[in-house]
Amino acid sequence: MNLRSTTKLFFLALFLLPLVGWGQSFRTFTFTGASSDFTAAEKISASASTDYYVTFDANNLYIGAFRTTGVFGGSDNFAAYLDTDPKNPTSGGSGSATGKSFNS
Repeated sequence: MNLRSTTKLFFLALFLLPLVGWGQSFRTFTFTGASSDFTAAEKISASASTDYYVTFDANNLYIGAFRTTGVFGGSDNFAAYLDTDPKNPTSGGSGSATGKSFNS
């Protein structure tokens, strides 16, 4: 292996190795209804008042939404859409393109 090939391999490893750390394999999951059921790596903070979590085990996908301030009320909505047969274009699959209408 020459110096040029070694340098390319080094930089490839340098940029790709951090990506390996971001992946997470499934784990045994026990849901009690608390945000502590999830790990910090499974947290997606999308709003100032709600934390969202996603994880999976060998058979199920778990999605959690937990208020960080206040409680969920009658006008709060949560929807998760999963594309189980992705096609190009996205409308080419067998699912629905119609979602839930929020606050109406």
